[in-house]
Amino acid sequence: MGACNASPISKGPRDNKKRRQRIAIGVLSGVACVVVLYVVLLISQKPAIEHAAETWWQVPEDATPAPTEGESTSLDNGDVVYDPVDANCKFDEETCTIYYPDMLIAYTTRDLSSSEADSLASKVQGKVVGDISGSLNVLQIQVEESDLADLEAAADTLMQSSDVSYACIDFPHVMEDTEATPDGNPWSTDGTPSDDRGDEDNPGGNDWWAEAIGAYTAWNANADLDPVRVGVLDNYFVPTQEDIASAMVPCSRFTNNDISEARKNCHGTSVASLIGARGDNNVGLRGVADQSQIEYISWGSYSTSWEESYVNERTGRIDSGQYLEMIKALVDDGCRVINCSWGYHYSS
Repeated sequence: MGACNASPISKGPRDNKKRRQRIAIGVLSGVACVVVLYVVLLISQKPAIEHAAETWWQVPEDATPAPTEGESTSLDNGDVVYDPVDANCKFDEETCTIYYPDMLIAYTTRDLSSSEADSLASKVQGKVVGDISGSLNVLQIQVEESDLADLEAAADTLMQSSDVSYACIDFPHVMEDTEATPDGNPWSTDGTPSDDRGDEDNPGGNDWWAEAIGAYTAWNANADLDPVRVGVLDNYFVPTQEDIASAMVPCSRFTNNDISEARKNCHGTSVASLIGARGDNNVGLRGVADQSQIEYISWGSYSTSWEESYVNERTGRIDSGQYLEMIKALVDDGCRVINCSWGYHYSS
């Protein structure tokens, strides 16, 4: 039998057009399904997202229960500090502000007597629950629970008194276990030394930062200036780091510094180096005030423990009374400048 030579069947233009139409319909259908699924997921997850944004400070259900009432504590130096309850915090959506709905802070121009402090608090129908006096005079005033606008109005009322230099709302101070990371260099990409070091009019090379802020002018005046003590309040420190070891002095009152290998690149060490790293040891960089003493407080070592159960980047917090006591301690020890590298979680 002879072989049958079958020829392939060729499709006409109409068949190809129908095939393309079927492919296009399939693709469009698939895209539509994905879009619909995405919209459904967004709608279903919106309440959870909003809830997470507005309640990040609250304790998880399986964590150790937080206290329900704030507590006033009398310190050895005679001060009284008040620790509010984070679980009572409110969230203002318009300003993205987390705040204590029943607390105000008043910075006074002098140490008020008990009757004067009570009289001031009565102007906003409040009571004094914390009283810090001495080199820093501050009152913590508890008022009736209010929204943010009413609290700010009450703070304005306090500021009408000649005894008040400033008044404001109170909010939780949450610490992030931040590490130092290299910053970008807008003037040089290779980091090589510059041939014209100290050219403050034309920043460049690996000393661009010093030239940009006029540090060379300040360094040239070192011989005519007295060393200054700078307070640094930050997360943790490595005081033995060779570029700053001779500059570091612990605070006389707050000496804890729970440093570990995991925190060797902590933010506090980086800040202390930028301020006071020695310029005559051929190590690292030269600090802006390289003759200064750095008195440090590791506020991470004093954060409350029950909040460490959060499953996020935060490792604790301190209340306003605590950090004000830390600032007061630095002032009492002779610090003329105090650095607090703090920001706000929702806005800066």
